[in-house]
Amino acid sequence: MKARLLGAALAAAASVSMAAAVAPSGAAAAGKHPAAASYARSYDAHLLAHSNTVRSSRHTHDYVMNHKLWVIAHAWAKHLAKTGTLAHNPRLSQRISKVCPHWTAIGENVGMVTGTDANTLFQAYMRSPEHRANILSRHYRQVGIATVKTTVNGQVVQWDVMDFGNHC
Repeated sequence: MKARLLGAALAAAASVSMAAAVAPSGAAAAGKHPAAASYARSYDAHLLAHSNTVRSSRHTHDYVMNHKLWVIAHAWAKHLAKTGTLAHNPRLSQRISKVCPHWTAIGENVGMVTGTDANTLFQAYMRSPEHRANILSRHYRQVGIATVKTTVNGQVVQWDVMDFGNHC
């Protein structure tokens, strides 16, 4: 199995660079892992669980999955799968500003992996300094994780987008 990642950039107020569930803030504050909502694939829920396990071990708040961020991530993951090209969402700040006008930090991870093991993609993210920084960032409290599965030449390909933010 191989994973491809595109460098991620952190964003704060003016400059920008970029699965999913909605959990009550009490669950995150209590250190529990938010359960995946019905719109999330189990693959996305595994990425969330891996992210929150690592964040908890570093005494960082768990991510709360956000449906608004998931919708944006899912639309972009579908685009990546359709085009077969790994790229950041050039309109990320515009899209998030429409649904979360009070955000102060946003970021994005995008990745592609063959196979069905979410841990393969997560480990690739953690080996990349930029992707790791997004996953561990204390600037983000919410995330939308969306992965679209395709089959290319008989191989399963997962196209993943993790949209990070706060105040959404």
